[in-house]
Amino acid sequence: MLKKFFKPTWKKVLILIILPIIQYFITGLTQSVIIPLIFRPFTMMFFVIFKFSPNTSFLISFWGVLAEGVVSTIDLAYNYLISCIIVWIYDKVKKK
Repeated sequence: MLKKFFKPTWKKVLILIILPIIQYFITGLTQSVIIPLIFRPFTMMFFVIFKFSPNTSFLISFWGVLAEGVVSTIDLAYNYLISCIIVWIYDKVKKK
């Protein structure tokens, strides 16, 4: 069941590609802090923790770039989970 839930299909990949585009336009139009927090929670937490810290040289160091890459990968996995949930709900509704 879990293996089938996470198995990549064309619907999940398509939603995974479309989600960041929608997120980009929504956050650009609203200029809100809450909307990006919903769409990319790990990136927002990373920037809140490190961007507002007194030691901002961390962000331009190698470790800062590496940490940002890890956080972006986690956000990608989060978006894939959202796309899996969307396809799962769509399939359940379609069956009825």
